[in-house]
This record gives sequence, C-alpha cells and structure tokens, in this order.
Amino acid sequence: MRWMSLLQVCLTALLFWPFGQSVYASETDTLAAIRADLQTGSLRPLLSRQTIVNLPQSLQEKWLAEVRFETFAVTGFNQNSERYAARVRLHLAEGEGTDNIASVTFIRVAGTPGTQYTVDQFYDYATGLDLVSLRSQQAWLASRSGEMFMTTLSQDPGNPDLAKLAQGRAAPLALWLAQCSDKPCELAALQAQIDTGQPALWQLRKAFADNDRSAVDSQLSALRSALGDDPWFWQITGIYARHHQHCDWVVVPLQDAWKEQPNSRSLADSALQCSLAAIPQNVETLDARGTVFLDRLSEQLGPQRLSAAIKRYYQHQQRVTPGALSPWMSETTGE
Repeated sequence: MRWMSLLQVCLTALLFWPFGQSVYASETDTLAAIRADLQTGSLRPLLSRQTIVNLPQSLQEKWLAEVRFETFAVTGFNQNSERYAARVRLHLAEGEGTDNIASVTFIRVAGTPGTQYTVDQFYDYATGLDLVSLRSQQAWLASRSGEMFMTTLSQDPGNPDLAKLAQGRAAPLALWLAQCSDKPCELAALQAQIDTGQPALWQLRKAFADNDRSAVDSQLSALRSALGDDPWFWQITGIYARHHQHCDWVVVPLQDAWKEQPNSRSLADSALQCSLAAIPQNVETLDARGTVFLDRLSEQLGPQRLSAAIKRYYQHQQRVTPGALSPWMSETTGE
C-alpha cells in the first residue's frame, strides 16, 4: 500500500492500549465521525486530524498523497471518556493490489474521542509504519543525514543506498517500504526492514520468502492477536503461502478459518487453492481433514461450482487433477 502521507507525525507518544481493555461502543460520535471521514475514499480527512511535523509546506504537500480505497470496515473499536482506538480494514481501489499482495490492508488509529476526534497514533499493519516512532526520529530527519535520506527517497526510491542512509533506523526504513509498495524497489526495501516487535504483514511475507516456518508460525500468532481472525488476513496469508510454495504450512489454519467464516468467498477461494496446492500429485485418497473440508465446501458452493473451480485451478497450473479429487469432480462443470 502506498502511504505517501509520511511526514505527518504525532506530537504525543502515548502507548496504544489493546482492544478489549475498555468499554466497547457499537456506535459513538467518535466512530460516526471516523466513518464519515473514511467514506470519502481517502485517508486525507482522517490524517488531517493529527498535528503535522513543522516542515515546509511544499515538503508536506510532496509527501501528502492520496491513498485510494473503495470500501472499508471498522473491525475493532474501543472508547472511554479519554481515549478511543480503532482498527480499520481498507479495500484498496482497483489497481492498488497485485497478484502477490492482496488489495486490502489494515490500519490502527487512536486519540482523543468526540465529533472533533484527534489522531495521535497511526500504525500501518502492512509496512509497520508507525507515526509515533517516526516522530521520535524528528531530530534525525532534520539533520544532514536525515535530509539526505529523505531527498534520496523522494528522488530515487529504488536507490539501494537507502538501506545505509537510514543508519539502522526502523522508522525511516518502514517509510522506504511504504514508498516502494507495489514498485520494483519493494523487494530491496523489504529485505532492509528491522523487526521492532510490532506485528506487521511484511514480517509474515518475509518469513515465507526466507523459508522460515518457525517465523511464519510466530508471525501468524502475533498478527492473529492484533487483527483477530479477519477473513481477509487469512486471504493474504494464503496469497503469500501460494506465492512461496508453502501452502502445506498453513492449509490447516486456513481451512479452520473458513470453517468459522463459511460465508467469506475470498477466504473460501484462498483455502481451496492452498488445499489443492498441498495435495501430492500421485496421492489416490485424500486424508480425513481434506475430505471434510471439500465436502463442506461442496455443500456451501454446490458440487458443480466446486468441480469447476478445481478444474480451473489445475488447468492454470498445467497439471493433471490428482485421482484423489475424483469424488468432487462432476462430469458437467457448468456454473
């Protein structure tokens, strides 16, 4: 995701309190105001409620660009008399996603409540960009080294020297990753990131890319704690697993996630594709778990639709459908 509004930072570094530690409000003035801002399809109204670092207006405008999204969902919200916290899923506008990155992302915001709510915390779960952490780098950003980093990032985000120019600082590196989202420089920025202990989707993606199953399990646990069992989070997990050919690592939790949320078509598709990817080509009989999953999916979608989906998958993979799947293959595959 392209977080171009990157020099807007908070003036107060208050720790975010987890969801569930305060009174949940199904609809408050604060939540209504947040929804109204997000209904514009841009983060600009929401981000305008936080104090911007004292930088020249021209530089602020250069980095303050639109993040376009078509729809959104507030997936978590807490409020008391002094604070609110919200977790939001954004469905990006067409063209903002790629085959390897789902067109959704998650953000967390917090601040003081009310119709004129403020934002003093902003965290992007995709890139790990934390504006509170970025604020702590304000003095460095204003130094010669920081200015050199920002100038290079602005003029040449694909420059590999950015890793050195960041001088091991996690917040500027997250800034780089945000700028390179869905661009050729993304891989270099991803490899340069530093783990801050905050859950982020880039860490899950890197764990898959590094063939590190232990790290994948650890990141899945951390992200589930932060995001809950959001079906779109599991869809992203399936995309990463398929891209790096590690579906066998996550097929069980994907199937379990769909079992809990059977009406999510995106999750059903992701779970099915990973389930098929994990089936050995020469297997003649599916195991009990796989059988139960496909039987339930057949009941949900209908036998012919499931059969057609399986057929399309193996045609796309240019592989022969394993004999173990014959019980779910109809002779006719019309929709």
